[in-house]
Amino acid sequence: MNKNLFWAYICLALIAIITLASGSNIGFTVESKPVDSISKTSVFSTTETQFREPIMSPQSEVYTITVSNKFIPRSYPLPEFQGCLYDSKTGKTQYAEIDADVSEPREGFSRFGSVEVGIGKTEQVKYFLVSTPKIPEQEKVDFDHLLLLDQEADCWSILPSELDEAIKIPII
Repeated sequence: MNKNLFWAYICLALIAIITLASGSNIGFTVESKPVDSISKTSVFSTTETQFREPIMSPQSEVYTITVSNKFIPRSYPLPEFQGCLYDSKTGKTQYAEIDADVSEPREGFSRFGSVEVGIGKTEQVKYFLVSTPKIPEQEKVDFDHLLLLDQEADCWSILPSELDEAIKIPII
């Protein structure tokens, strides 16, 4: 066998091994965790006005994703969430804005895009409840859950299957 041909086969074998390894989950872990609950005062302010005022800053963390990588650098696509306040007694819903990592923007991160994770690195992405709508006080709606729905879901007409798949965070 020709010496150059031997080294060509070795190089092809290495390329195949690296390609297969990059497509596998070797050394790559993802942990997702919603918060156990969120307080009513984090969702609505306690000021006495005609409306229950919405919060307008990212002060309520609702979900965390931790991505760790020990092998080949890669990108992890982040889930896109739609927030929805939900009253389990009446079935009424109201849109609530969810945003990711607005308090700690960093290089290599794009809102609801992906996060780049280098060799031996761990990246943490936090999702926050950014704002909730104004709701007239005369509306006797007692929202008891914050739902994190798939971005394709419609907060105004949640299907039973979407409700089953939603991440439910109690509002206490």
